[in-house]
Amino acid sequence: MAGRWDTSTCGGGLRWQIYTFNAGYDYKNSISNLGLFQLAARLARYTNNATYTDWAEKSWQWYADSSLWDVETYQVFDGTSTDDNCTSVDHFEWTYNYAAAISGAAYMYNHTSDQSWLDIVEGLLNTTFTTFFPTTMGDKIMVEITCQPLGNCDTDQLSFRSYLARTLAVTTQLIPSLHETIYPYLRASAQGAAAQCDGGNTGAICGMEWNTTIWDGTYGVGQEMSALAVIQSLMLDTQDAAFVAPLTASTGGNSTSNPSAGTGSSSSTFEPSIATRQITTGDTAGAAILTILILGSIIGGSVWLIWD
Repeated sequence: MAGRWDTSTCGGGLRWQIYTFNAGYDYKNSISNLGLFQLAARLARYTNNATYTDWAEKSWQWYADSSLWDVETYQVFDGTSTDDNCTSVDHFEWTYNYAAAISGAAYMYNHTSDQSWLDIVEGLLNTTFTTFFPTTMGDKIMVEITCQPLGNCDTDQLSFRSYLARTLAVTTQLIPSLHETIYPYLRASAQGAAAQCDGGNTGAICGMEWNTTIWDGTYGVGQEMSALAVIQSLMLDTQDAAFVAPLTASTGGNSTSNPSAGTGSSSSTFEPSIATRQITTGDTAGAAILTILILGSIIGGSVWLIWD
C-alpha cells in the first residue's frame, strides 16, 4: 500500500483504484487512506517498528489536512476527486469509515500514550454517537444513516455496521477508560439486533432495522454480519483487569507465517506434486492425442457448417 502513495495529486494519499482504466481511479477516498492508517497503526503497536509508526503518522497527517476530514466537527467524509486536486468532497458519511479512523487512533494511543491520539478517538466517538445513533430511530441503536432510512443500502453498505461494532468493542480493550462511554450503545444495539433476528422460515433470519422487534423482511450476508458483530461485541463487555488488549510481539503474540497451510504438509518448502513432477512420455502422448481430437472436432464442425 505504501508503494502506491501518490504525490502527483493532492499532496499524497491513496487512490481508490489501482489502474487508470478503472472507474474511481480519480477518487481518493477515506476507506483507502484510513485503511492504510489503521494497518500501519496496528503493525506499529504489534512490532514496535518505527517505520510503521512513521507511516501511521504520515498517512493520518495527510488525511487530517485533506478535505475528507473536518477537524472542528470530527466528521469523516467519503471521498474527494483528483480532478480538482482534492478541493471538493463527497459528504456522505459511513460507519466503516469512522471505524477505520477510530481503530487506527486507538491503536496509536495504546502504542504511544500520546494524548493527541486519545483526543482524536474521543472526538470521533462523540460524532459517531451523534451521527449513527440518532434518537429519532431508537435509543442508542446503530443506524447506517446515509442509506438505511431511505431503504436503499446496497450489498456492501448492509455490512458496514459490523466493522463499527467490532471497532468499538476493541477500542474498549485498547483504552479501558472508554468502556462505559461505548458499551451503552453496543448493549442497546445488540439487544435490538437480536430482536430483529427472528425472521424467515427458520425464525432466525436477521433484518436491517434494529429499532423494531418486527422482522423487516430483508435478509443477506450484510444483515447477518452486522447482527453477529454487534451481538458478539458483548463478549468483550468486561472491565476485568485480566482481560487484556490484543497481544503484541513482545507480550506473547505469535504471527509466524505458515506457507504450507492448507496443503496437508508441515514442510515450509512444500509444493504440490502436480506442479513439480517430471513430464513423462505418456503425458506427451496423451496431450498429442487430445490435441488431435480437439482440432479434428473443430475442423469437422467448420466443414459441416460450410457445406450444410
